[in-house]
Amino acid sequence: TEEELAVSLDLCERFHRSAEGRLHYAFTPRGTRNATDAMWQRVTELAVERGTVVHT
Repeated sequence: TEEELAVSLDLCERFHRSAEGRLHYAFTPRGTRNATDAMWQRVTELAVERGTVVHT
């Protein structure tokens, strides 16, 4: 949902490449088997935009 994506974006902004570059954020949809194609697409777009990855 958009709420969950907003939380993920906040976490990514706060922690990706923090601790002098030692920490990296990965987007991970909950219930990967149940995530819709639209959710996978959106998560992938966000990861690309922010220079991170999607964990499956």
